[in-house]
Formats: sequence, C-alpha cells, structure tokens
Amino acid sequence: MTFQSPAETGGPRRGRFEELAEKVSHLTGSPLFFLICLALIGFFIAAHVAKLPLEWLSLTGKSMVRSLCSSAHC
Repeated sequence: MTFQSPAETGGPRRGRFEELAEKVSHLTGSPLFFLICLALIGFFIAAHVAKLPLEWLSLTGKSMVRSLCSSAHC
C-alpha cells in the first residue's frame, strides 16, 4: 500500500503553500544562504572571543536560531 504525497492531493495545480515551500527550499539550499550561515557562525565566535556585551551575544545566538529555523522550515 502506498500513500499519496500531501503535495499531490490538491489536484493538478499546486497551491500557494506548495509554491512558497519550494521557493524557500531552493533559497535555503543555495550557496548564498550557506555563506550567510558561515558569516553568522563567524560573528558568533568573534562576539564571544571579543567578550562583547550580553546584548550582542544574545543577537548572535538568536540570529543563528533564526537561520536554523529557516533551513529546517520551522
């Protein structure tokens, strides 16, 4: 027994959600997004090495969580 994919249950035409999900998937899989993530990691490490104030450390942590959620489609 095989199940039909949820993306295929809406008929021959894809809905707005499926189109948006595909665009986000292409964005998060792009080299540009990878470079942005690397820059965020570098900023996170540099902020801790430089012992920046707590506000900056919080900003770096939240930025990394947001990028993770976008790549994982949270």
